Amino acid sequence: LALISNAGYSNKRVSGLPMKIPTSIQECFEILKEVVDKPSLDLIKNKKREGLVDFHMDIGLFIRNNWLYAEDSPLIKALREHGMTYYHEDTLSALIIELFWEHLNGIEYEESDFIERLATMPSTLN
Repeated sequence: LALISNAGYSNKRVSGLPMKIPTSIQECFEILKEVVDKPSLDLIKNKKREGLVDFHMDIGLFIRNNWLYAEDSPLIKALREHGMTYYHEDTLSALIIELFWEHLNGIEYEESDFIERLATMPSTLN
């Protein structure tokens, strides 16, 4: 998977611009469409759902490092306000990837389903 710049992995910058941390799942989709190149977007879109784990160490790493690990993450704060009480970063990034795949494939996302779906996922990706 190719991001516009690998700089986003370590210092919250992509293409020299400060990394915006999303405050909703919909914003996650918007940012991912900006930072992931077209061939990689097509690769994600055309992957089978059960193969999405293949993206754990690239787009998943990007999500965890830039959006989830900071204690003051606006995304984590917003998800807690919607009822998320516990999460593991691996599980949360896996769900964001799955929802992004659904988004790319025209499957409607219901914000109210997020916490329920998170609760049904394995706590880690062992």
